[in-house]
Amino acid sequence: MNWRGLRSTSCGLVVGEENDACELEGLEEYQLRFLKRPERLVSMAPSCTEILFAVGAGESVVGVTEFCDYPPEVKEIKKIGGYSTPSFEKIVDLEPDLVVGAHGNPAGVIYSLVELDSGYKVYAMHPKNIEAIFRHIKVVGTIEKRKAEALSLLEDLRRRLGRDEFCVRANNERRAAEESGRREE
Repeated sequence: MNWRGLRSTSCGLVVGEENDACELEGLEEYQLRFLKRPERLVSMAPSCTEILFAVGAGESVVGVTEFCDYPPEVKEIKKIGGYSTPSFEKIVDLEPDLVVGAHGNPAGVIYSLVELDSGYKVYAMHPKNIEAIFRHIKVVGTIEKRKAEALSLLEDLRRRLGRDEFCVRANNERRAAEESGRREE
């Protein structure tokens, strides 16, 4: 298994109705299966921490990096080391049900977590655009049984993004008019 195999940008998400199981199938047959909501989460990147808190899973976060500083309550959560230098031992000591990582975390730490007999579950994010970020928010919300919160957050983000795009477009049009000598009033 390589880091590419742990990337989740092309994960499919299946939520079982019968036993409320959640299964993620990633590349190279790496999959995560949850029979219940993970209750102990470790975040290996500030972006992951912010997503976990944004979907309402903050109370389940037991470990974050030294660089995680938002929201303010993360300052009270145990530190696992840096973004590119997380401590394998500190992560294991926290006994997480799920480790949420990001591209840029050391592949060796992730491999070690996945390959342990206890089989730590790792969900690694590698978004390359806004839609990929939105998919990760939805997946994390689903894993944490907070899909409604995740969908509400996505709706708000899409609305704000649309408004910002409109403002940028309007400003660009105004600037173009000013630069060409036309002034719109």
